[in-house]
Amino acid sequence: MNAIFNSVNDPSWWFSIVASTIMALVLAKIFAHTPAAIKKIFRRFIAMRQKKIKNTRRNQSLVYYHIARANSYFLVFIIICCLYLVWLISGSFLTIIKDSTLSGVVLSLPIYISEIVLLISDGYAKELAKSRGKIT
Repeated sequence: MNAIFNSVNDPSWWFSIVASTIMALVLAKIFAHTPAAIKKIFRRFIAMRQKKIKNTRRNQSLVYYHIARANSYFLVFIIICCLYLVWLISGSFLTIIKDSTLSGVVLSLPIYISEIVLLISDGYAKELAKSRGKIT
């Protein structure tokens, strides 16, 4: 009970409550009034992707191709991760990171890029396979 009274009497507690409430209200106002153009772009992107999936799902060979492509991107990602792990264990990558964090981040960009490509391709292949199951 004393801890509650100490928290109520502490101005930093009140400041954190008020500041987080104000920040939440400001963020709600910002995101409530996103421009309609941005929403249109996202809707157009989703519609184009759905149209591409709908046109592709009838060709079983193309569906298999996209699934194989997603699996190939996964293998490339695993190979890149293994190479960076060997580079890290050898110690030379660790010295680069210790010398300059920015250069370590820049040198590790292929991992991030391959992961993003993998996720995009895998998501597309999953949606394509799911859509393929809808047709008889």
